[in-house]
Amino acid sequence: MASKRDKCSASSPSSNDDGGEKAVRLLLHTVDGAIPYLTPHLLETCFPIEQVKDFLWIGIAVRDACISPVMATPKKDTDETKNKKKNKPSGYAFSPTTEPDAWLLPYTRVTVPTFDPCQDSIRHSHKNIVDVTASNDHVMVWTEFGRQTLTREAYDTAAAEGLQSHASVTLFDACTEDAKAKRKRASLERTNAWREETIKSHASDGTLWASCLVAAAKEDQDPGVTQQFESIQNALDNKSVNGVAFVNWQTISDASQRVSVLQQCIQRIKNAPTTTTLAVLSTNSLEQVMECFQQGINIIGTNLPIQWAKQKKAFVCDVGNWKNRKDPKRPKLEPSSVDADGCFPVDSSETWIRDANPILAGCSCLTCQQHCRAYLYHLVQTKELLAEILLFIHNLHHMIGLFRACSQSRISGSEEELCRHIQDQIANNNNNNELQGLTKH
Repeated sequence: MASKRDKCSASSPSSNDDGGEKAVRLLLHTVDGAIPYLTPHLLETCFPIEQVKDFLWIGIAVRDACISPVMATPKKDTDETKNKKKNKPSGYAFSPTTEPDAWLLPYTRVTVPTFDPCQDSIRHSHKNIVDVTASNDHVMVWTEFGRQTLTREAYDTAAAEGLQSHASVTLFDACTEDAKAKRKRASLERTNAWREETIKSHASDGTLWASCLVAAAKEDQDPGVTQQFESIQNALDNKSVNGVAFVNWQTISDASQRVSVLQQCIQRIKNAPTTTTLAVLSTNSLEQVMECFQQGINIIGTNLPIQWAKQKKAFVCDVGNWKNRKDPKRPKLEPSSVDADGCFPVDSSETWIRDANPILAGCSCLTCQQHCRAYLYHLVQTKELLAEILLFIHNLHHMIGLFRACSQSRISGSEEELCRHIQDQIANNNNNNELQGLTKH
């Protein structure tokens, strides 16, 4: 397993890597195993590895990166029409030998079964409802080709051998927050069993993260919950894993309950080494990102830059002036109305029609350096794909700036100050309040 990984230029992830154990990193969700909107040239130009390696990691889901067609067995016939049908797949399955795109190799990559099984179900099932099932041998994963079987053996091989990951999360069976007690108990038992089996068959090379079911952790009296944390703690003590990945945390709707549950989970593994990586696989809003940061999470997974680009939004939350936020001499630029994610809706901003300014004054992203608001507004109104490409480049660049600020504030012990700075900007978004000071990072 290690031989393939050694060919990659990025090192195995550790809390002691470049950014230090206080670094906060963005785990960007890929789509079909690739970063959407970007060509290899754009990726290298806009996000060179030397500049983003401390703050940007790439998350690859076996769910969409390793799905392959299964071709039908040829039959003996000479009919030309029938021969054409032989080229059609008879179904789809997960291939454990799928390799990553070559242009992603310099970046640190983390493999997961899927980031959000509940959203996968809603997006791809015909019923448009949450339908997540599993058995003791496999988990059923929703893909664009329907529901497919993913076994632990196939997943482990795909993560270590095929995708050549620097880190992988053990297979899990996640259920919804409102699932019945029997279903939650079964998901815990399966996840615990798969974790133990993977640890036994996996080399202790610091590339394994233990999956932790967050929603089930609320059931403190359940023996499966106790077993989950005992198993994780033992694995950390034995250095069989070097990280813990919290699964399905983002599905908890109540903010106070999300924070409380995450605190409980972290408290249950309080004896973990200080170099242990703590990751939340998925977040659905800027509020959730900041909640994870406040609780000491090192790796925060999200696809927000992608979603914002699809929604024609520009991330404009000020992340550069948090240190001097109370300074009356701090430069304040023109106000802009933002939503709860600190984003500006480009498609509804008629004031941008003749605006020659960039999205953010002083922003160093390619979009802001080469294009103005009026041009972006035109692209959005004419439904050009280039609008989403340019918005994604800006959103990802600015999101990396936020994670850079998070790392700096954690090192200086001023996390609360940064969080208040961000929260103050989005607290009254429903009243369409104005955001001041759109500045560079």
